[in-house]
Amino acid sequence: MEKKIIVEAHYFPCIQFFYYALRANTLILESNENFQKQTYRNRCHILTAQGTMRLTVPLVFSNKTPIKEVLINSKENWINHHWKSITTAYRKTPFFEEISEYFKEVLFKGHEYLFDLNLDLIKLCFDIIGQKPDICQTDSYIKDYTTGFSDFRNKIHQKKENGIIDDISYYQLFGDSFVSNLSILDLLFNEGTNAYYILNSHR
Repeated sequence: MEKKIIVEAHYFPCIQFFYYALRANTLILESNENFQKQTYRNRCHILTAQGTMRLTVPLVFSNKTPIKEVLINSKENWINHHWKSITTAYRKTPFFEEISEYFKEVLFKGHEYLFDLNLDLIKLCFDIIGQKPDICQTDSYIKDYTTGFSDFRNKIHQKKENGIIDDISYYQLFGDSFVSNLSILDLLFNEGTNAYYILNSHR
């Protein structure tokens, strides 16, 4: 098992994020990088009856804004839209009733900063999976980490190959063919705590 993994904080992270994160004793979230657009930092993908849907958190930021200082645009009614989309997509899944209220509580908490929202969602996902790695965040930005760290920053991206993640499959409510590497929401609502064993099945 990898001792320490460093990665950026994603919004409802994809399955690839948790596949690697579960290999860590310590998960370090990069909180001092400059925010990067069009990444999982403020977006995720869920599966609906019409296919894959992207959910994006609207933000207020300027160039070279540290991720921990990126504000959520509270003027937009994004939370209700996201929750309605999630509910419509997953209300008939086996575990929606059991765990959905936990996600709703975090979403509607009224976070001011994107990083804080992502951190709370990541911790909740680990709780539901049934694992509790040591989660911390960086004190400063370090470009290259020394031996003992596995650096996954900017390696988990929707436009990059997923590798072994494409071999992980499970029950999905919609579609004739499996859609890989969606948000962890898809796995949790369909499989519940069995998600841990699925994520470990291809180590």
